[in-house]
Amino acid sequence: MEQKFFYNNKYSGKDVYTRTGKYWNSLRAKLREGSPLSEYKERFVLDKLDDISTKRVLEIGSGGGTFATWFCAGRSKEYYTIDISDKSVRLLNKTFRSRNIQNATALCGDASNTQFETEYFDIIIGFGVLHHFDSLTKGLLEIHRILASGGQAIFYEPLNVNPIIRFLRIATSRFRPNLEWEHPFSWKEIHTVKNVFDSIHITFFDGFSSAALFFRFVPFFRKYFSTMCMKLNNLDAKIQHGGYLNNLFLTCILVIQKPN
Repeated sequence: MEQKFFYNNKYSGKDVYTRTGKYWNSLRAKLREGSPLSEYKERFVLDKLDDISTKRVLEIGSGGGTFATWFCAGRSKEYYTIDISDKSVRLLNKTFRSRNIQNATALCGDASNTQFETEYFDIIIGFGVLHHFDSLTKGLLEIHRILASGGQAIFYEPLNVNPIIRFLRIATSRFRPNLEWEHPFSWKEIHTVKNVFDSIHITFFDGFSSAALFFRFVPFFRKYFSTMCMKLNNLDAKIQHGGYLNNLFLTCILVIQKPN
């Protein structure tokens, strides 16, 4: 299924998954619902977006809007989003107008081939989008072109380094029509990013802390869920200094700095 067709159907409210696929997505949503683990990642990103009042910001693959969309829109000097789904772009622009956000514009297009001026943006962000590029290198080179010298790019990406997750992705592949254009990051993709950008810092998330999600359904552990998440998240922060343990993590945030 073509990626644009899939997301246009999704934002039109049409069924895009098989019955088993819907069950799988529902299970994932229940595991994540109300979890502080998502809050940890969001807080990490927002801390990097402290004062953006003088910044031009681009969000890639925004869909109908992310937590960062509503933080940046209205706070930045100029705010743009770009997405391949014209349905989601129309919905997002409609929301901008309804909220009277004057400086924000959603555009439909290919993020690996934009019409923006060279070094136009001070900040570029994206959440689960780099692994959708047909050519990661081409997409990164375009991001490098439109990111200003001294600018910053922040990307949240799923990882494909945990052997259990690799197995689950293979086992559920027939139920997920979006799998043909999703390529979660392995170490190869991370090295590709490092080859395009000289300055990159990677923070890993959802290692031991992801195990806490399953304990939330066990009555005895339920009341300790938030505390368990916090302690395991702190453990994750201590073990991510290279070595085989980095293969435990399910997601990462890339913070890229383009030199002056």
